[in-house]
Amino acid sequence: MLRGLNLKIPVILVLVVLFHNCVAQAEPVQLSLCNPIQLYPEQSSVEGVRLNLLYGRNQDVTGFDIGLVNCASRNVAGLQVAAVLNIVQSDMTGAQLASLCNYVNADVRGVQCGSANIVTGSMCGGQIAVALTASANITDRLDGIQLSAALISLNKAVKVRGVQFNLGLLGNHADDVDGVQISATCNSAANVKGLQFGIVNYCEAMSGIQIGLLNIIRTSPLPFLPIVNASF
Repeated sequence: MLRGLNLKIPVILVLVVLFHNCVAQAEPVQLSLCNPIQLYPEQSSVEGVRLNLLYGRNQDVTGFDIGLVNCASRNVAGLQVAAVLNIVQSDMTGAQLASLCNYVNADVRGVQCGSANIVTGSMCGGQIAVALTASANITDRLDGIQLSAALISLNKAVKVRGVQFNLGLLGNHADDVDGVQISATCNSAANVKGLQFGIVNYCEAMSGIQIGLLNIIRTSPLPFLPIVNASF
């Protein structure tokens, strides 16, 4: 009996260790020089504050994420502030601020501010890209607003429900728009339900109004009109 008990004890200890590792809580504070030189390994998560002097990487980050380059291999909920770049490989909820680029490889609910803002999934909130020479906002589905301003600036989405506002050379581009496109140069879309306002406005089909120097609605009985064009 004692022999059987002796065999069971190591097994129980191993199971306890494995269970502890599985349910281990996130770290409250993370300090990173350049991954893997950081207090806790990249497999850990952070709930609190993470400071990345050069480059930090963890799984989930909840709270404040501040540094030169901030990277999360899963989700972020909170505020990311980067001197250069924010990277989130899954969902982002909150706000991202970066001098160069904010990149999310899934969905965002919140705000992105940077020279370039890129979301591969849906953006529910706002993308704001402002710079001197070049800026861009890119997402698959927009439910909110894209605002870009620079010498060369671009707003691009597949589906838009809201507003695209552009001050720059490249303008606003989308497949489907339910809302408003306003540009200092050009607006382009396949299907528009709402308003296009710019120097050049183009769409395949429209239920709404175009205001600009050149207005083109490909499927309209009057496909081209200066100043104002409309189709309902």
